[in-house]
Amino acid sequence: MIQNMFSRARLNPSDRSSRWIQEQFEAISLAVILLITLTFVGTVGFAVIEGWTIVDSFFMTVITLSTVGYSTVNPLSEVGKVFASILIMSGLSLTLYGFTVIGRTLLEGELRRFREALRMTTKIDEMSGHIVICGFGRLGRYVLHELDTERTDVVVIEQDQSKTEALREMGIPHVEGDACDDEVLKRAGITRASALLAVLASDADNVFVTLSAREFNPKVRILARAELENGERKLQRAGANQVIAPFRVSASRIVQQLSHKSVNDFLEIISDRHGTSLMLEQIIIPEGCALDGKNLEESEIRKRTGVTIAAVVDSDGEMKLEPSADTILRNGATVIALGTRDALNSFTREYC
Repeated sequence: MIQNMFSRARLNPSDRSSRWIQEQFEAISLAVILLITLTFVGTVGFAVIEGWTIVDSFFMTVITLSTVGYSTVNPLSEVGKVFASILIMSGLSLTLYGFTVIGRTLLEGELRRFREALRMTTKIDEMSGHIVICGFGRLGRYVLHELDTERTDVVVIEQDQSKTEALREMGIPHVEGDACDDEVLKRAGITRASALLAVLASDADNVFVTLSAREFNPKVRILARAELENGERKLQRAGANQVIAPFRVSASRIVQQLSHKSVNDFLEIISDRHGTSLMLEQIIIPEGCALDGKNLEESEIRKRTGVTIAAVVDSDGEMKLEPSADTILRNGATVIALGTRDALNSFTREYC
């Protein structure tokens, strides 16, 4: 039994849910099979013992198993009375078993949901520096997939029950409710989050979420989606650090593909996170890093790792594009590095 508990704990939420459903289905199926078997045995028994017709025997079996209190169809013999008594006790036992199975199924289902909700709440309460995604639509799903690849802590806010059920089966921390509700944002840990992505269907909802999130956490980085042109300005005024306008991005990429195919192909290569070609990565220089106090020429980053430093963002947020050889690197600064995945890994091992 203990071994079963441990093996079940190792299953993912979807497997545990399927196993639980299967167990309840098997228990209910057994109750139905027992009822059919008892009905068949009772019908045949009365027909053989008392010599009744199949209809009379079936009716007598039904009223005996159900203990409804109807009078007997015909007078019973001594053997018939004993047989009827056995059927009554069997019917009572089957009824008790059936109610037990149904009650256990309902109770375990509710307890299971309660335990999962409690674990989810505890997990979210322990998170810090995570990303809150408001909305689990097509864009939200894609972003979640990419963040899951990077093993980033994420909490999703969604009010559609079918979508929250999918999140539950995927084992994704989530809060069921309206992201525009302040309490829902707090339950998602907005005060401890490092970033918030507002990708709700309505620009008005995204503006409202942005205002609330900025109020609860002035330092949180907010990215919001705008479907309408005037929505961009409103989101920026509401406190969004960056506004994503799908219509503008799509139009820009289409024109770029038509006019500058080679440039677009290059951007496709470096933006493909799963490719083996060039990638752009932002790397924060940690305390005690060997790069602290050195300029780019002295560090020999490209020579030793093959990584090109495309930009340097100092601790004050000032960005230096195309940094010169005498650009000095400091702890807390962020470098925008360009290279293959192997080269970027080599850079991290070498310096950080």
